[in-house]
Amino acid sequence: MAAFKYHQQINELYGVPDVRVREHQRKLITGISRTVAWKLEKTGDFPERKTTSSNHVSWSMAELMQWADSREGAV
Repeated sequence: MAAFKYHQQINELYGVPDVRVREHQRKLITGISRTVAWKLEKTGDFPERKTTSSNHVSWSMAELMQWADSREGAV
């Protein structure tokens, strides 16, 4: 039930369901390079990637958008 509420809130906030995005979309959403994202991820300051196949990783769009929103005032 908690997962449903989470997805419902994301849909209400951003008008999109929580989907998995690849590197190109991640960069468009966050505006940071692959290296910076990797460094922030290693320190726990960026959403964690998930392995989707042997050669691909993806991120939660909702987590990336929340991260980007939280950074707006920090820049």
